[in-house]
Amino acid sequence: MQRDAEDHADDDRRRREEAETRNRADEVVYTTEKSLRELGDKVDASERATIESALNEVKEALKGSDTALIKSTMESLIQASHRLAEQVYAQTAGPAGGQTGEPTDNGQPGGPEEEVIDADYEVVDED
Repeated sequence: MQRDAEDHADDDRRRREEAETRNRADEVVYTTEKSLRELGDKVDASERATIESALNEVKEALKGSDTALIKSTMESLIQASHRLAEQVYAQTAGPAGGQTGEPTDNGQPGGPEEEVIDADYEVVDED
């Protein structure tokens, strides 16, 4: 029995690698589709077409069992989705990187708007 396990160790390793690659590709497809649904209107049509093309390539690769093809198409999709994020960030951040320099409600320039309480305190010794 131990000999059988040793004989099939390479097959088991290849199957595990294929399963992990497929799971990772499925995850990338899911997150990219979700991003397109949520942020797709903020991206120009040519970039959206490029991302959708990369999505379709990964989906086609997942129909087969070629792990190398799945990996390469997945990497292309990851690069395309990074461009999506870059475009959306550039559009929302503006020229100052999201900080306008104007004071917010708490008097701090461009930071998060949270209430800051300035108070004095005194340590009381209970002895």
